[in-house]
Amino acid sequence: MPVVGMSINSLTAQKKQKPKGEVTVTSKPEITSVKEMKLEVLSTPTLEIGFEFKIDYKPNLGKMEMKGTVMYTTPDAKEVAKKWKKEKKLPTDIDVEIRNYLLRKCLVIAIDLAEKMQMPLPVWIPAFKKKK
Repeated sequence: MPVVGMSINSLTAQKKQKPKGEVTVTSKPEITSVKEMKLEVLSTPTLEIGFEFKIDYKPNLGKMEMKGTVMYTTPDAKEVAKKWKKEKKLPTDIDVEIRNYLLRKCLVIAIDLAEKMQMPLPVWIPAFKKKK
């Protein structure tokens, strides 16, 4: 996997009111920046990919937001960074890989926060049920 690291620079969570009735939770990873960089420990060309990960609880119950960077190695780092600068797009395979990585990592953090704040979990987790 070309993802070699992730750093969260900002984390906010807000509960506006206690959940009542039906709650809708949406999560969205967004790529905010892409730049080529050199890492001392790696000889492979690397991208620093900025992200925002937002979770909204509706109706108006609260929200969470994480901002940070993902380090991603690819031999095409220079071309990918140029394309981003020009079009604000990543190649589809890299985009999908980064967004899936962010879903896995950020939702784990969000689950812990949601439990601490007594909010509904941002993802459904299966549970055993007693047989009748």
